[in-house]
Amino acid sequence: MNSPTMETLEDLKRKRIESLMLSEEAIRKHRETYRKLKVLVRDIATKTIDIGEYNDVAKKLAELLKRMSITRPGTIFNYYFENIDPRQFGEARYFRAMCVDLFDQLKRLDEWRTNKRKFVLIKNPNL
Repeated sequence: MNSPTMETLEDLKRKRIESLMLSEEAIRKHRETYRKLKVLVRDIATKTIDIGEYNDVAKKLAELLKRMSITRPGTIFNYYFENIDPRQFGEARYFRAMCVDLFDQLKRLDEWRTNKRKFVLIKNPNL
């Protein structure tokens, strides 16, 4: 039975596309911040971080996510900002898992951005 609060698969797909589009808009406005974010998230997801460094690293990552989410609500950055920032809902025990998930989402976002552009190779026959 479909209740009014139950979302359909189409609703979820539409929301995902909207989120990707808003996230792309944020990237265009904050290119350098996005580059720094990707490097930090990759390092956190693939390297060991001492528990004593957690608070500083989490705050630094949260600040980058906050800058990315200022543009508009609804980006993937909003969700991770709230769930990584130790001053909000972020907790040390979930930090690595959240960063691994964010790392995967950033890869998927970049793939989506790449796939939606149709590049045409123009070859000069005289070369």
